[in-house]
Amino acid sequence: MIRLPAAPFRSQYSKPFMELLEAGFGSHLEMDCLCGLIRGHLGQVRRSGSQISPKLFEVGTHRGAGICHFHEMAPDLEIHSLNVLPGQLAHSPRQMASEIVPRSEIGRYARERGIPYTQHLSDSRTFDWERLSRSHRFDIVFIDGCHDQFSVMADTLNALRILQPDGMLIWHDYKVIDEPGRQVFGAVNDLDEHEFGGQIRHIEGTWLAFALRPRLHREEDAPETGSPGADATGSAPGWKEARGTPSEEIARHLAHERRITFAEKARRLPEERTVIFFSDHRNPVWPADHEMEAPGGRYQATRDPRRLTMADIVVFHLPQVPSWHRLPKGEHQIWIGVTMEPDGYYPWQSDPDRVATLDLLLSYHAHADIRLNYSFPGLLAQLDAPPPEKHPDKLICALISNSHSLSGRERLVERLERLLPVHHYGSWHHNRPGPPQEGRAAKLDILREYHFCLALENSLQPDYVTEKWYDCLVAGCVPVYFGAPNIEQYAPGPGAFLNVRSFGPLEKLAETIKSAASDPGRYRSFFGWKHHMFPAFRQLYTDETNQLPLLAKIDRAIQAALE
Repeated sequence: MIRLPAAPFRSQYSKPFMELLEAGFGSHLEMDCLCGLIRGHLGQVRRSGSQISPKLFEVGTHRGAGICHFHEMAPDLEIHSLNVLPGQLAHSPRQMASEIVPRSEIGRYARERGIPYTQHLSDSRTFDWERLSRSHRFDIVFIDGCHDQFSVMADTLNALRILQPDGMLIWHDYKVIDEPGRQVFGAVNDLDEHEFGGQIRHIEGTWLAFALRPRLHREEDAPETGSPGADATGSAPGWKEARGTPSEEIARHLAHERRITFAEKARRLPEERTVIFFSDHRNPVWPADHEMEAPGGRYQATRDPRRLTMADIVVFHLPQVPSWHRLPKGEHQIWIGVTMEPDGYYPWQSDPDRVATLDLLLSYHAHADIRLNYSFPGLLAQLDAPPPEKHPDKLICALISNSHSLSGRERLVERLERLLPVHHYGSWHHNRPGPPQEGRAAKLDILREYHFCLALENSLQPDYVTEKWYDCLVAGCVPVYFGAPNIEQYAPGPGAFLNVRSFGPLEKLAETIKSAASDPGRYRSFFGWKHHMFPAFRQLYTDETNQLPLLAKIDRAIQAALE
C-alpha cells in the first residue's frame, strides 16, 4: 500500500452538503481530496484526446448524496449508480441493514436537484455486470456499497469488467475505526497484494484508497471472438480495437445507418406538424422567436416540454440537454440536434452513441447534415468594399470576455502584450476608455479602425470557426488567428490573415505585425482576396439557405428527403 499526503489532492468545489453525516463522507478534507482525484483523472482522460463524455459508476447509491457531489466536481460526468432494493435485504449481510432505504428514497437527493443519472437497482453480487460491459466502459468506478470483506472484493473484481483500460477504481471507508471499515481495510489490502501488485494508494487523513486498472486486467480479459459483447472485429466496443474517432463514428452513422430511416420518417409526417424546441427549460431562451418561423404554415412550433412525447419533430439544443438520449422517443418522431458550441465545453454532443439517437444534425461540424456557420449576418457588399483607412496609433485590438478558454489564449495574449501594445475592448483585460463594448455594430466600428485584431477561439477544434474570424473580414481588419487547425479552408483568399500556428517564437509574430502596419503596400496585400475571392467563401454570403431561420432550414432538409 502506497501512502500519499493529502495536500496535492485538495481541490475546492461547491459542496451540495456541508454536514458530514448527510454528505456521506468522513471530513471536508476527504471531500476536497476526492474532488481533486476525480478532476485530475478526468483531466488525463481529456488530454488523451477522448471526445466522449466521461463516465462514472457508483456502487452504493443510498439517497444520492454521492451523485450530487460527483456532479458538482465534474458536471459533464455521465453517472450510473447501483443500489440494492429493500426486498433483497434478507440475502444481504446484517451489517448493511442500517444502510438500506426504501425504494422511493434511493437517489432522492439527486432527483430533487434535477441531476441526470442512470439508476440500477440490484444486489451487486447478482447484478448483470456482463450485460453492462457490452454497452458501457467507465472511466471511474467508486465502490461504496456493502462493506463486508467478500462483497468489497467481489465488487472490485466485477468493476474491472466495466472499467476502461486506464480507468480508476476508488474505494471509500478504507479505515480501522469501526467494523465495517476494518472489513473494507482488509479487503483492499488483500486486493493490493494479490490483484494490484502493490499499486493501490491511500490518501492520508482520509478514508479514500484508489488505483488505476492493473495491467493484468487491461487486455487479457477482453472478450474472445464470437463471445457475447464482441463486435465484428472480435473486440468489445471501446476495448482492444477502437471503433474510430468520435467524429468518424458520427459521420458513419449519419451517412449510412440513419440516412434511410430519416427519409422514411419524413414521408410519414402529417401535413400539419408539431415541432418542439427542447433546451434548458428552466431558462427557455433558445431559439429566438424568429428562428421558429417556417414558410407554408406546415408547423406548429412550441417550447413547451410537456409536448415532448406528442410532437412529430423534437429539436434539441445539444449543449443544454446533455441527456437527451435518455428521453422517451416515439417511433414516429424525428429527433434533430443543433449546436454551434465547441465539443470541448460540451463533450456529450460528440458522443457517437448519443448522436446515434438523432435523425438529423445541424452544426458547424464537417459531418453535419446541414452545416451552420458564423458568417451571417455579414453581407457580401461589406466584403467587397475596400478596407477602411486605419488610425496610425491603432495597431492591434482584442475583444475577449471569456477568461476560462480551453485554447489557452489568455496566456498567449499575456506573452504577446510584452512585445506590443494590445488594446482590449472586452471585459477581460479591458484597458480602453469607457465600459467594455457590447453588440455587433459596436464591435465592427472598433475593428474598422484597427490594422489587426486578435481573433483567438476559446477552443481548438477543426471547423469551429466563429464570428471572431468573419467579423474581422467583414470590417476590413486583418485577423491574427488562433483556433481551428483547418482555418485555411475558411479563408477568403491567400494571404488574408496571420496564423499564430505558422510562427515559431511570438517575437517573430509581433515583428511581422509592426512591420506590416508601417508599410502601406504590404498591408494592402492582405486584402488581395477582395479582387479574387475563393468561390466557397463567397458562397457563404450568397447562399440564401444560410440566412434562413432554423425551422426553415429543417423544413428544407425534410423536403429534400421527400424528393
